[in-house]
Amino acid sequence: MVILPKSFVLILSLFTATFVSAQSSKPTLEESQRWLNEKINGLSYDSEDAKYNYTIDFSKGVMTVRDKTTFTSPFRTHDNTYSCNFTDIDFFTFKEKSYNVWLTFKMKEGKYETRIMDGEKFQSFGEINILLNRSVKNDNLIERITKAINRILEFNGI
Repeated sequence: MVILPKSFVLILSLFTATFVSAQSSKPTLEESQRWLNEKINGLSYDSEDAKYNYTIDFSKGVMTVRDKTTFTSPFRTHDNTYSCNFTDIDFFTFKEKSYNVWLTFKMKEGKYETRIMDGEKFQSFGEINILLNRSVKNDNLIERITKAINRILEFNGI
């Protein structure tokens, strides 16, 4: 089979356009949220005394963080849900603590998250904290998690 120069150039152009387009595409909302939850779950703080397990949902203008915490001494579990409107988030940051790193979503002045702790509404503090293992500092994960959160907020018009 003989390929004519014009055909070869056309095929090469189509291949290059498809390849470059695939390389430059950004993750979808679902891909970003799934990746974020995988990282947050895998990095949730775990110690001799407590194990935290988080999931984050971003939908319909609301961020919901679910936290199932298990304490070992005395043994007990807590199911907590924190939620807020995207527009109420002033900023988020990572705070390095002695044993872990906190991902903190700070609410705008005068705005508060809703806290449901073990089925009962609880006092709001104006922030939502997610406790992560110190290994979040490895492999540029803080920067990558920041990009994923910003991408999710961008998808939601924030």
